[in-house]
Amino acid sequence: MTDHTIPQTTIPPSMADADIPCERLETLRTQTHRSLRQGRFLKGPIPFSWIRNHIQCASDRLLLVLRAHADMQGTLEIKITADILRDAGIAHRKTAYRAIEKLEENGAFTVNRLRGRKPIITFCA
Repeated sequence: MTDHTIPQTTIPPSMADADIPCERLETLRTQTHRSLRQGRFLKGPIPFSWIRNHIQCASDRLLLVLRAHADMQGTLEIKITADILRDAGIAHRKTAYRAIEKLEENGAFTVNRLRGRKPIITFCA
């Protein structure tokens, strides 16, 4: 004799799809897709003149220009030179100090300052 009782794990056909409990599984394809989406980046060329003319905040301009110079040099550590400040449209050193401090507080990079030397920044990976 066979037992025709319905197991407790069976979902009745009359139940609505929205009422069925479900668990989302992460497959290799969704992991790959997520990593590709997170790795997306802005690609140029974006002229420094466009950055100077269209981005109002000095710290934002400096961050973009620093990142561009670091990418051009192929390093995460870069010395802040007058050329970089000129590319960012920063004319006054006090403005540069404030922008660097703001970005350091936000965690964009760390700064190594030596007396009488230009600051060296290291981007956080």
